[in-house]
Amino acid sequence: MDALLSAGVSQEDINAIMTSGQYNTAILNSVPLQTIERLFLEFNTPAVGASGALYGILVAFGLMFPNTGLMLLFLPFPIKAKYFIPGLLLMDLFSGLTGFSLFGENIANWAHIGGALFGFVMAYYWKKNDLNHTRWD
Repeated sequence: MDALLSAGVSQEDINAIMTSGQYNTAILNSVPLQTIERLFLEFNTPAVGASGALYGILVAFGLMFPNTGLMLLFLPFPIKAKYFIPGLLLMDLFSGLTGFSLFGENIANWAHIGGALFGFVMAYYWKKNDLNHTRWD
């Protein structure tokens, strides 16, 4: 989008490209067609995945078993869930706010945060209302 703005394309034309894919052919004098197509595809590609749900399960697990060690493939030592999970969420929050990601582009950071929030609320409700008989550390 910055390439279009710096080329002098108006915000209304950019909105038309993102929503309908239609553009004024005069734009092609200053911006390559590939840039316009990439903008349309990035804006209209749906995100599909289960990572938000997995974050919810991960946060609920962390609330139930905070002292359990968790390991990643690239870290050869366990980290307690009560430290690992908030660290992971902070990385997603940082990536969502800044747009910078250590793990690549097109990651649904806000879906991760939303799933984690839902998992926290659900597990906290269960704990507060004693809906299970699991020992909470």
